[in-house]
Amino acid sequence: MSEFRIENAAEKDIPQIIALIREFAEYENLLDFFEVTEESLNAALFGETKVAEAIIVFENEAAIGYAIFYPNFASFRGQRGLYLEDIFIKPEFRGRGVGARF
Repeated sequence: MSEFRIENAAEKDIPQIIALIREFAEYENLLDFFEVTEESLNAALFGETKVAEAIIVFENEAAIGYAIFYPNFASFRGQRGLYLEDIFIKPEFRGRGVGARF
């Protein structure tokens, strides 16, 4: 069985994350709404006013999945939280426990 490596996304990972987001949009039949660019994703994840974080999973050097998330706050409960925007694992790697390791 292959070993998977999960890392905090780095700016160098942007092209691979974009490719995975595109594959996710295709999988969900939402490619018509796919507008993200390397510049907009870079600004969202690493810019001065970043709004989200990402982790990426690799098998060897190939990116096979990602998750994008950001903090939230429940005012009535006074509770911090985390909103998971996306989690995507390439279909051929599903069922192997990759998502559970996120």
